[in-house]
Amino acid sequence: MWRRVIDVNLIGPYLTCRAVVPHMLKSGYGRIVNVASIAGKEGNPNASHYSASKAGLIGLTKKL
Repeated sequence: MWRRVIDVNLIGPYLTCRAVVPHMLKSGYGRIVNVASIAGKEGNPNASHYSASKAGLIGLTKKL
């Protein structure tokens, strides 16, 4: 379950960004909207895998 959630919520957006960012840079324009959750900032004790994936997505989005 951990790996599946990380793959969908973090690895998927990463791979998508990696594929489209070069095209955006070449054209000089683009927008990426990633959807995270308050669980990524505050945590959720019953879903650590979900919280970790959303925290990673928040970090990825800030880096971009």
